[in-house]
Amino acid sequence: MASSKGSKSKKPKVTFLCGDCGEDFPQWFGQCPNCKEWNTLKEYRPPAETEGPSRGSGGSLLSRSRGSGFFEGDRAARGAAFGDRSPRRSPFSAGSSSDRDSAFKGTEPGAAKAEPASSAAANPTAANPAASNAAASNPAAESSPANSPANSPDAAASFAATPPTPRNEAANEDPTETRVFHESNTANSQSSGPHRPAADGPPGMDEFGKHHLDSLPPESTLVRLGDVPASAIPRLETGIREMDRILGGGLVPGSVVLIGGDPGIGKSTLLLQAASRLVTGGARVLYVSGEESASQVRIRSQRLRDASPDLLLHTETNLERVIDVVEELRPHVLVVDSIQTAYLPAVGSAPGSVSQVRESALALIEAAKSLDMAVLLVGHVTKEGTIAGPKTLEHMVDAVLHMEGERYQHYRILRSIKNRFGSVDELGVFEMVESGLQEVANPSQIFLSEHTAGAVGSVVSASLEGTRSLLMEVQALAGDAKYGTPQRLATGYDRRRLEILLAVLDKRTSQELSKKDVFVNIAGGLRVVEPGVDLGVLLAVASSVTERPPHPDQVAVGEVGLGGEIRRISHPERRIAEMARLGYKRALLPLANVRDLGDEREGVRLQGAATVYDALDLGLQGGHR
Repeated sequence: MASSKGSKSKKPKVTFLCGDCGEDFPQWFGQCPNCKEWNTLKEYRPPAETEGPSRGSGGSLLSRSRGSGFFEGDRAARGAAFGDRSPRRSPFSAGSSSDRDSAFKGTEPGAAKAEPASSAAANPTAANPAASNAAASNPAAESSPANSPANSPDAAASFAATPPTPRNEAANEDPTETRVFHESNTANSQSSGPHRPAADGPPGMDEFGKHHLDSLPPESTLVRLGDVPASAIPRLETGIREMDRILGGGLVPGSVVLIGGDPGIGKSTLLLQAASRLVTGGARVLYVSGEESASQVRIRSQRLRDASPDLLLHTETNLERVIDVVEELRPHVLVVDSIQTAYLPAVGSAPGSVSQVRESALALIEAAKSLDMAVLLVGHVTKEGTIAGPKTLEHMVDAVLHMEGERYQHYRILRSIKNRFGSVDELGVFEMVESGLQEVANPSQIFLSEHTAGAVGSVVSASLEGTRSLLMEVQALAGDAKYGTPQRLATGYDRRRLEILLAVLDKRTSQELSKKDVFVNIAGGLRVVEPGVDLGVLLAVASSVTERPPHPDQVAVGEVGLGGEIRRISHPERRIAEMARLGYKRALLPLANVRDLGDEREGVRLQGAATVYDALDLGLQGGHR
């Protein structure tokens, strides 16, 4: 009986993962003990561990990759580790880099160059005379299991595909051509990792590919902070100025960027445009589509003005196959649309689940860091507007961008929520036109193009979005309540913040708002969270209640406190500069800022208000009485 009990396989341990914070617990709770959210715990069964290292036969891909160096080890060692997996010829392995590049563009590579590569793949010993002589002199070694064809390094190398010839070693090619990847230490690169092919690219692409190889120790992860080179990180510009500015200047090698947004907002269109412009600039880009077929992507690209026919497209959801192609192709940029459709066969759950999203993201992050490859991920959002999947997904990636805007309006706003290589809360504005997304160089002028100066209930305010100052129109409408409880609705502005401002206006002034419906709208589909817009909202509501228009050439900026005081704002100089550029002559600011700046700056007259009562007197024509 004891032996039978010992022979029974143990049931896999069941844990419960929180979809918001990512914490796991041994039992289910209705409310997550960590983040206090309700109904976010999902059952998770870890994949069963297997004895062999074969990928796809059970166990987590990433748990083995960190220990066995899946993404960092030698190509031949990985091929031997896959063992019983049948070799398959890779379309990216034949000939030199020029042959491979011509194959991508639809031209036929030279037969004279392709034949040696194919023969070497079919007969590994022919490509390695030293190995052939060693096998002939030692027949016993040839028949041993360690040197069997399935386990030999040459056979594994033929399975992993022969690396292409570097450009300076290919016949009839200029050895001084620009390289994408660093190849100065050939012996070290062959022993520590797979060979990196060269590719055509514009000036500066060389620094993009070799940055980490030059700046970090090749075999040690322990380094003094003072020994790390302080050189600037090379970036790869996408060709879309607004997107590059939000990212801090472009894509960083080895970085992973997550882009989320509502369905139909334009995420895939933006990335397809960015990928096409990168290809036009000389970069190698792989676009992996898990939601659309190749023909659907082709149809969508036809309406884009700058779609590149040389963009490499791969329709696949199995990340193991995607990573195989990535290891052969070595792209500078990988686009995955979307992370919720990608899956790893070793993880025993459906695509889009908490475990699949987390493990898939980890696999792509490992690939990005080891190959110096920038990765762009598309993420779905929930009905609450947050990115679907575990909250740890946003912690794992290097940057999180969110695209917002009304689906039935022309303008889209791309906002940075997290950025390890630039400032957060940066904002870029795009206009959805027939040929795709078009950058808006002057968003303040666009959002104020239909503003009627001096209209009742309409006030211009200035918000600071990252490093950009943005002028916007705040509209308010107040009327007598028709029901017992008055309505308070806001579009583009926090409703709870609106309730606070209405309470301050009712308490600190003579305005009676307890029996009035109040509606506030930020024109143009903007969403504002900066407290500097408080004064503009308060003036717009007071203007609608009293039927007194604001001054037509005035911009109101300031934070309103519960005591009725107007609090200091940050970076008033940037806001004043934007006001002057658009022709406004008067600015209503907190008194503390006016004392620091003076009565006039860049041709704009500065007026200071210490309280809400003062702001109504200065901001509305005829005062608030």
